Amino acid sequence: MVLTLAKSLRIGAFAAVFVFTLYGFIHGKFSSEKRWYLIDNQKNVQNQQNNRKFEQHKIVLFWHTELPDKSVREDHMESIKKYIAEAHTLYSPIDECGNCSFTMDMSKITDNNTAAVIFLYKFVEPGKMPIKRRNDQLYIYWTKESPSTLKYYHNETFDFEESIKFNSTMGYRRNSDIYTPFLTSVYRTLQIKDLSDNNVTWIPMTKNKWAAAVISNCGATPAAVYRHKLVTKISILSEGRLKTFGKCFRKQISRKMNSIPNLLKSYKFYLAFENSYHCRDYITEKLFQNAFHGNTVPVVWGATKADYTSLAPPGSFIFAEDFNSVEELVTYLNYLDRNDTAYLEYFRWRTMRVENFSIVKQTKDLCQLCKIIQGKAKYNISDPNHVSKFLSGRNSLRSQTLQKKVTSLKEWFFEEENKECLNFRGKSYF
Repeated sequence: MVLTLAKSLRIGAFAAVFVFTLYGFIHGKFSSEKRWYLIDNQKNVQNQQNNRKFEQHKIVLFWHTELPDKSVREDHMESIKKYIAEAHTLYSPIDECGNCSFTMDMSKITDNNTAAVIFLYKFVEPGKMPIKRRNDQLYIYWTKESPSTLKYYHNETFDFEESIKFNSTMGYRRNSDIYTPFLTSVYRTLQIKDLSDNNVTWIPMTKNKWAAAVISNCGATPAAVYRHKLVTKISILSEGRLKTFGKCFRKQISRKMNSIPNLLKSYKFYLAFENSYHCRDYITEKLFQNAFHGNTVPVVWGATKADYTSLAPPGSFIFAEDFNSVEELVTYLNYLDRNDTAYLEYFRWRTMRVENFSIVKQTKDLCQLCKIIQGKAKYNISDPNHVSKFLSGRNSLRSQTLQKKVTSLKEWFFEEENKECLNFRGKSYF
């Protein structure tokens, strides 16, 4: 019995020593690996910071001039200011995209570091362009309007192309050189969250109203005229449950940031109807800002279903043209109004990993432009062969700025557009 006990003690002591030694080896190995990982990671961060230090600072200038209508100019100027402020904060271009800054200071046109000049469509006019064009500056044509609005409301003909040439296009169309969709911080906010366990069942409990529409353009385009009639008919069929706002209905809403999303938080549906019909990729803040920030289900009309499917989160919208009549659409909205389970299906996208959506992962906007002028990216890196029929010299800008030119904005913007975009004359409801 004594021998057995002694033997057990020896075995136990040996086992303790073995376990302690094994633990020390494993812990030391893992700690060592962790230390080396941290050192390597610190080196990578330091290398990135050093690379940015050695990058030459590049300036992007937003060109602007006087306009006949001062209020229109003020609106555009304010919009650009907000755009620049967002670029310097939310996009963090220096950290993520390169050593670039954005300005409206017109004196920077002669600064040696000014690598690109952006011209909003309203500020493109012979006689009001820079007096002397530098060979090392990229000229970019930027528009946020659809072709139908440019044609019917602004009477754009692109006759200025005879004397003014651009290197690149910038806009909401995916085949633009610098792609600037109407995405807002909803995507950037949701990207940093893990939404896989997100609970959206609370949303119906915040809704006590049926639907809303906000329309201020009643007749600038044929599609805008049709939209007004369409919303009016839905209002009649809903027996007044559709609440209408905007200039077209003499119910002005504040233009402050998020005023419309805040209004929509108590509504189950929002009519996100565009003022253009089937214009390529023309999906505006009505969807990306108003509806998604407002926690409501958008009923969309304007772009093609293919464009909505490509650009919006999966299952996030109701496509009006899927229905045979306005009556059928209203009937479906009434069904969703009574069925929370079916209604919540339109919020399932929030339980997905938003950062994996293709539209979110794509490098775009002023971040893409900064990478281009720093020589880090090609034009439209998501689609390097886009509109190759019209453009040439698709290399990075470090030494290739002048090799790339837009041969015809008119052809690219008008003639390559969907026919119904520029020829829409209205039709029977759906």
